[in-house]
Amino acid sequence: MYQDVVPISFSFVEIVRMTNSFEEEIGKGSFETVYKGTIPDGPTVVAVKRLENVSSQGEREFQTEMKTIRRTHHRN
Repeated sequence: MYQDVVPISFSFVEIVRMTNSFEEEIGKGSFETVYKGTIPDGPTVVAVKRLENVSSQGEREFQTEMKTIRRTHHRN
């Protein structure tokens, strides 16, 4: 059974806390770095993408990635 996922917004301050000031880098791309974070309401581990050197191309790539993620249904 699939669980509906509703997007949650966080402030930058909350994200800094969740990632321990962007301490643990787990990946890097052309326009972003990905950090490990933990949502404060429980032991849920998340990946937080921080955009850097944002250009129109980087913004388009990010928006395309978000659209792809929204369409993905995976049991995990």
